[in-house]
Amino acid sequence: AASNNSEGPAAAMGALASLDTLMSGYTASGDDDLTAEALGVEEELFEAAKKLFRRYDDNGNDVLTISELREMARKFDLHLPGDEELSLFAEGCGSSDNGGLNRADFLRFWADAEKASALSEQ
Repeated sequence: AASNNSEGPAAAMGALASLDTLMSGYTASGDDDLTAEALGVEEELFEAAKKLFRRYDDNGNDVLTISELREMARKFDLHLPGDEELSLFAEGCGSSDNGGLNRADFLRFWADAEKASALSEQ
């Protein structure tokens, strides 16, 4: 059982390293460029991502808190690292919203992930 405890942090750090690689070209900017065309994704998928964000933004403040991010992950059976790592992830996406992930940064990160996924399928 002790080896499982040591694998947990290592697995979390591996996941964060993968996210860091995906975000290496990421730069945050204002909301004015948030269109499917500007982000290079299909309009239908972009609208679905916006709807997904709104669904989990419980208080409607355009920021997914760590607990809201965790709830989204549970719904999709994603195993995420601890709250501190999630806060670092949100900061890495450009958010400075007290450890949360704002809508603009969520959509940019999602678009980058979509494009990376499409490339890996080719």
